[in-house]
Amino acid sequence: MNRKSNDFSIVRLVYISFLLLLPSLLLSQNNGITLEGKVTDQTGKPIPYVNVYLKGYMKGSMSDENGKFKFIVDKHGVYTLVASHIGYETYEKTIQIRTEEAIFIEITLREKTIEEEMITITASAFTGGEGKGVTLTPLEVVLTPGAAADVFGAIKTFPGIQTISEGSGLFVRGGDVSETAVILDGAYINHPYRYESPNGGYFGMISPFLLKGIFFSSGGFSVEYGNALSGILDMKSLDLPYEKLINIGVGLAALSTMIKLPIKPDKVGISMSGNYSDTRHLFKLNGHTYRFSQYPKAYDINLNLMYQYSSKGRLKLFLFREKNDIGIEVKHLSEAFYEGDNVTNFVNLSWQDLIASKFLLSGNIAYTNFAKKQKLDAFLDLLTDERLHQIRLKGEYQISNNMVLQSGIELFRDDISYKGRFQFPDEETSGSETIKVDANYKAYRLAFYSQLQVNFSTKLSYVIGFRYERHSKSNQQLLDPRSSLSLKLKNNWDLVFSIGQYHQFPEPVFFDPVIGNPDLKAMKSWHYILGLVHHSESTILRIELYYKDYKNLLINDQKLNYVNQGYGFSKGLDFFLKRDWEFFKVRISYSYLEAKRKWMDAPKLSPTKFDIPHNFTVVAQLNLTRLNIGMLYQYAAGKPYTSEPNQYHDKRTPSYQRLDISLSYLFNLIGNGIDVFYLAISNVLGRENILDYIYSPDYKKPVPIKSVMLRSFYFGISISL
Repeated sequence: MNRKSNDFSIVRLVYISFLLLLPSLLLSQNNGITLEGKVTDQTGKPIPYVNVYLKGYMKGSMSDENGKFKFIVDKHGVYTLVASHIGYETYEKTIQIRTEEAIFIEITLREKTIEEEMITITASAFTGGEGKGVTLTPLEVVLTPGAAADVFGAIKTFPGIQTISEGSGLFVRGGDVSETAVILDGAYINHPYRYESPNGGYFGMISPFLLKGIFFSSGGFSVEYGNALSGILDMKSLDLPYEKLINIGVGLAALSTMIKLPIKPDKVGISMSGNYSDTRHLFKLNGHTYRFSQYPKAYDINLNLMYQYSSKGRLKLFLFREKNDIGIEVKHLSEAFYEGDNVTNFVNLSWQDLIASKFLLSGNIAYTNFAKKQKLDAFLDLLTDERLHQIRLKGEYQISNNMVLQSGIELFRDDISYKGRFQFPDEETSGSETIKVDANYKAYRLAFYSQLQVNFSTKLSYVIGFRYERHSKSNQQLLDPRSSLSLKLKNNWDLVFSIGQYHQFPEPVFFDPVIGNPDLKAMKSWHYILGLVHHSESTILRIELYYKDYKNLLINDQKLNYVNQGYGFSKGLDFFLKRDWEFFKVRISYSYLEAKRKWMDAPKLSPTKFDIPHNFTVVAQLNLTRLNIGMLYQYAAGKPYTSEPNQYHDKRTPSYQRLDISLSYLFNLIGNGIDVFYLAISNVLGRENILDYIYSPDYKKPVPIKSVMLRSFYFGISISL
């Protein structure tokens, strides 16, 4: 408890220090002359992370995800504007600044080429991860119907994600939710959900309003990512703010505020946010199928300090604290309520610098403290406290016009403690037995990776790399080879093949000599992916076939508790179509999956709980200037469950179906900002979806697990000052 108090005190002290410094920092602002613009390639596509600066001066910035840049020039004069990016020819232009008016410049970069039998080496190429990933903007997250402005909820509308529950857990291509890694600014987050459960959680912890970019990969990701068997969600936080912004939000179950301040133009800026949610009125308005001893409630606070110390280098400090509470009845235990109380403190210091226009260096140091209280009447009273320390260094070097080398090193220290008690039925006395727990586990993990990207021609690109890991608990050293090949076909079509080995270590508690097995090793999977991708100005079409082979999975053992004798596979097809018209957008996703494993308590190779053969999603949006109307339809085949003794996942629940509608209206209430009123209706048809069944020990009394709410309404307003 003292450690938790110290963590909160540090966060609070940093907040107070910055608030005290704000007046003097604001007084030192120098408005200057704004120089802004956009960087695109020859096809008009925005280019992010371009270094734009004034030659001979410490003035400049990097372009954002939309290719936009902005910085301040102190005085009039004649300058040389330079824009450089790996794989493109350096751009230079002489500009004259004579007035105080803002200047807008459009920059077009040309791809570097080498002449060899009229073949051009292109800068754009698929990599092991980003080439096959789905990239989302924070705005797309907010506008996705049914996602409740949740990053994880929006990601679930894409192919490769199985609908296991109505929560936000990411079950990727036949993998468990624990097999998808979540990363923010290079730092891994082991507990990214609010109201944690075995299915992940009900919402993601990080708001999309704190982010500038979101990248998701459902497999075949590069050697940069490790300790994940299935998928990657990589998020980037906001960059330096260019102008002051104050936003206030009020909803049926939430209050929020965000402040962005450019303290010293083009040099120092901060963004601060606070969110509070209490679902009491939401559930009372819409009704619910469960009883609560504590309606779900949560709050989070964030401070993001950004310092651009040169035109090529920047430093960022991200502070975050989140707390959530819930008390909900457990259907199969009479009059029993589960009470959960989670607290997360997260600190991440990250930096990035471009050296000599060919070497991009980045890194971060992060600390996370996650504390979880669980209570289930007399059956459970447990406190979990986890502290994760991590450090990362990454370099990217352009060897030549057609060759880029990327390498990195990472170190992790995981420290987890458990304290409390469990109560189990005693078959011999027909009573119960109480077991006290007081244990601590530590684990270290060291990783090094390197990959080489080679563009053989305008049509052929190849990436090959490896990832080395050493783990203290298993005393194991691993080497994972991965590679991908991209072939450009006619009419904006690409053929992509990827193959790679992936490992994930069991949680430290599984190595306990009493309740676990100290001889456990890492679980392993091989990914084989063949994809066909079409990109045009208004259309994205992606079709992928995949096969994943699992080895060394954990299974229960009567003598050793757990052993690495489990195995399994998953195979399937993902289809994704996105089409944009002037006023109308549509996304269609379909996934076919077959997933079987012999792991944990499965007596033989059987369908897993996340073996959902068919998932189908349609997202449609109509934009009428001020009015935005959205629709989401989801269909998922039934989930396996066990219906009687001596069987395992022999039946399936009914199919899951849901129709959501959202409406938002833009207007101006105060000042010059854009204000938004929004209304969301979830499960419009009021369908009673059965998510699972829980049986009594004799399998005579099935208890259906249903949606917490049927049809529900939510509304609110967002005001920008």
